[in-house]
Amino acid sequence: MKAAFLLLPLLLGQEVATVLTRSGKKLVGRVVQEGGFTRVGDECLPAADVLAVYRSTAEAVALAESRFKTAKAAYAEAEKLDVAHPARNDKLRLAIEQAHVASVLYQALDMSKEIQVVQQFTRLCRGMSTSDLAGEAPAARGALIPLVSAEFKAAAPEDAPERPWTLAAPLSAGLAERAKDLENPDPDRRLDAVKALLHPPSHEHFPAVLKLLEGETELEIVRAIGDGLGFFDPGPLVKSLAWAKKAPPGPKRSIVVGLARAAADRAAFDFLAAWFAENPPESNADRALFAGAFRQFQPWTVPWLRELLTKHRQPKLQIEILRQMGVVGDKAFGGLLVKALPAYPRDASVALRKLGKTGVPFLMEGARSTEPGLRQPCLALLRAVTGVNGINMGHFEKWWDENRKTVLEEEAAARGAPITAADFDGFETP
Repeated sequence: MKAAFLLLPLLLGQEVATVLTRSGKKLVGRVVQEGGFTRVGDECLPAADVLAVYRSTAEAVALAESRFKTAKAAYAEAEKLDVAHPARNDKLRLAIEQAHVASVLYQALDMSKEIQVVQQFTRLCRGMSTSDLAGEAPAARGALIPLVSAEFKAAAPEDAPERPWTLAAPLSAGLAERAKDLENPDPDRRLDAVKALLHPPSHEHFPAVLKLLEGETELEIVRAIGDGLGFFDPGPLVKSLAWAKKAPPGPKRSIVVGLARAAADRAAFDFLAAWFAENPPESNADRALFAGAFRQFQPWTVPWLRELLTKHRQPKLQIEILRQMGVVGDKAFGGLLVKALPAYPRDASVALRKLGKTGVPFLMEGARSTEPGLRQPCLALLRAVTGVNGINMGHFEKWWDENRKTVLEEEAAARGAPITAADFDGFETP
């Protein structure tokens, strides 16, 4: 990508500006463009090494947001293309490059939450890409230089001393004995066997450990297995633990959801999405498990939850979707939550309260409705969310115009907040 595409117009030495290089170095001074070079104060560097130029923090934030927006648009276009389409990886490469620019800018501004979001987005892009993102194949290697054969005439002396400290049996035989204890009725023996087989991990006996996890009832053993699974690639593991979808609430479900989040790819999200649709959660702890994962996978979660709510007519599933929408807290859910008020007044209204001030534009649309079952709840929610005690829409429109920027900034800052079971307590009220 050409450096000029990434730069703000250079200041021609009129004002002091900050220059970021591709290596992350930050220079401050008067900026002058001299042919293929950029001069910052007394320092001169190739223009191709310059990543961004800005005069103020606000200008840097705007540039980072613009690059991240471009990255997300490229990712969305790539997602619509078939895996074999020749343009798919080009769009993903563009998304990764633009996200890198945004990440370097956020690092220079010390905006940790934004850095985390961009890095997560970059992992999603890489997980969706195919191997040609690694670049062109290396040039063919030349013929190998033949080695001169060598003769080693040295031999061990005939009277070599015995070495009693060497192992008489292969190491795997000892692990095989420990693996037998996975079926021992004594929980202490099972726990010791799990620790021996997973620290360090023994791939040969791994299937037996997974089988134990499915039927194990001792909490300490289940947690020990969960700790050990962190040494394995989480992607293939998730598919082999599909039985957890029907397991009772508890640490086993937490382990599987944690592995899916560690995999952080589309296959892991699809696994969790199918689990949620087939077996909606019944406890607030389980709801929080899903909501935390859905917030992590937010670019995929938002369109999926919207489609799921409109396609499925099961009241239980629809209620759970509304609750997830409220707690995940993306403003894109606002329109559907307002439409759900007449059918599910309690859950939709609590979800809108949790969505908070970002839902004000949608509530104003609902308050303009001539349907009493929609207009009155929207007016009540507008008063509660904004603190404006009135019935005139002009008051709420004025409030939104004055507070819109602050509201959107607060929403962006809250995206990385952890989700707990307590976030769902409001849905249990009458």
